[in-house]
Amino acid sequence: SEGDSDTLTAREGESDALTARERESDTLTAREGESDTLTAREGESDTLTAREGESDTMTAREGDSDTLTVREGESDTLTVREGESGKLTAREGESDTLTVREGESGTLTARERHADCESGRERHAD
Repeated sequence: SEGDSDTLTAREGESDALTARERESDTLTAREGESDTLTAREGESDTLTAREGESDTMTAREGDSDTLTVREGESDTLTVREGESGKLTAREGESDTLTVREGESGTLTARERHADCESGRERHAD
């Protein structure tokens, strides 16, 4: 349901939840099935959180010309371009966790159900 609320919630796989909040005229598109695609455009300080199952694709554009593209599943690829100063932290292998902090208050976090912290990280022995 999109419109005034500008809020989309999708549940993928078992307990995968996708929540996106938009500000002015943002567009959110999510497709579920084999390859999920999430596209969100944020204005000032929006937060995008996505949990993916097998092979999902997330693309977010924030601020002026910030582009974030994450492909998870077989080969994890992370590409981030930020304007002023941003921090990028990605851990791949056991727990695939992606955290990106941009310019002002744009935060993007993607977690795969394979390493869902809520489900338990002890699933993988260090």
